[in-house]
Amino acid sequence: MRLFLSAAAAAVVLGAVSLPQRVDAQAAPAAVTILRAARLIDGTGTPPLVPGMVRIEGDRIAEVGTNLRIPPGATLVDLGDATLLPGLIDLHTHLTGDERVHWEDALVKTTPAHDA
Repeated sequence: MRLFLSAAAAAVVLGAVSLPQRVDAQAAPAAVTILRAARLIDGTGTPPLVPGMVRIEGDRIAEVGTNLRIPPGATLVDLGDATLLPGLIDLHTHLTGDERVHWEDALVKTTPAHDA
């Protein structure tokens, strides 16, 4: 019985040890997407970058700047006169917040400029 418990404990300990993962040299590189727009605001208070570019590798922002290198095979998305706000997420906004107007009417009958 003691030998069985020792073997079971060893199996649990060995199972909990994290072995290094084998790195596959043939793994495909992450897809690269370049977003280009008229300007980029990074939220730090510095002036906007003009023009603005964002390089996305896989699902991560890898670089921002004004004149990024576009690697071969990358997808380029030109957003024209848009403004990029990389990393900023607006989770909840009331742009039409006039409490005297029913929320459904506010959505279709007012504008952010009206409320400003």
